Amino acid sequence: MYNAFVYAKVNNRSKVGLEEIINTFKNWNYLDDEFDFKLKILDAIFTEFKIDSRLHPYSKKTWKRKNNIISLKQNSK
Repeated sequence: MYNAFVYAKVNNRSKVGLEEIINTFKNWNYLDDEFDFKLKILDAIFTEFKIDSRLHPYSKKTWKRKNNIISLKQNSK
């Protein structure tokens, strides 16, 4: 409840609703070491309550690994 309230306040939300609660799930520290378990819980919640998958905090676009490669120009003299 506290995390949902803080999320709503920081993001200037006027209410604490489903979206605010879902978005606090990433910050549940007591499940940090169990990502797969956290993902199963969220998937079950989304299935059970028929929540739009676009609200899922671990959508593929959110946790897709990014490759950051920096190209350095060689100084030719």
